Amino acid sequence: MAVLLTILAAPAAARVERCVRNVAEFNIAWTLANSDEVLIKLAAGTYDFAQTMLERVNDDVEIRGGYDSNCASRSEAPGATVITHGSGGIPLFLTGGTMEEGAGTLRFDRVTFRGSALIQVAVEESLTNDSSLTLERVWLDQIGRFNLTSGAEFRMRNSAVTRSGSCAMTSAPVTPPWWYLESARIEHSTFAANQGPGLCVGLSGEPGDDWRLDLINSVFWDDGGIDIRLSNVGVATINAELRNNTYTAL
Repeated sequence: MAVLLTILAAPAAARVERCVRNVAEFNIAWTLANSDEVLIKLAAGTYDFAQTMLERVNDDVEIRGGYDSNCASRSEAPGATVITHGSGGIPLFLTGGTMEEGAGTLRFDRVTFRGSALIQVAVEESLTNDSSLTLERVWLDQIGRFNLTSGAEFRMRNSAVTRSGSCAMTSAPVTPPWWYLESARIEHSTFAANQGPGLCVGLSGEPGDDWRLDLINSVFWDDGGIDIRLSNVGVATINAELRNNTYTAL
């Protein structure tokens, strides 16, 4: 009992905050999430990940863009902070540690992704229901695809996906069955001028989970062919609510 009371009385670990101005500083801040929850404050500018590879980390990470050089004030514009890959390659953001260490969370706020063939995100390795990816005021522009390959919850608000490839915003596995999706909620977002569907959930031809999609107050405009593709092989129905959206074809 004395040990239990000591544990309950212990203060929660504080989140580590880092002001970041270049890719080298980003790498250092990112690796802190091997032992602590981390908030990375990105100064406005362009971050080219062509010459770096981020390791998988164990803890939660939040990445906020738009700060001045001292991270004292912040712009409202997502376009002020750009993450890119100069050779058109693949930035990887992997959290959640190992199978034993459990799930993680990853959040991007006021950031633009531009000029990458693929942005791949995995926020767990243990296939649990407490991992999440959140995009808030994020602009995905002129990329091949942004793909959440593992994570129970996906949230996207006040964001835009433009001038990108087919299935520009995707939640689907790279190599089944290492994928788990419980719910996706997308609201107040715009998908425009993409080469194919702006939004794809599930992978056609592969077994999926019985996930739920809420798509609310969003606009799909001038995408190539179908605007939205939902695939859930082996499940009789798809659990989705689409409310107050504008789109051409589903």
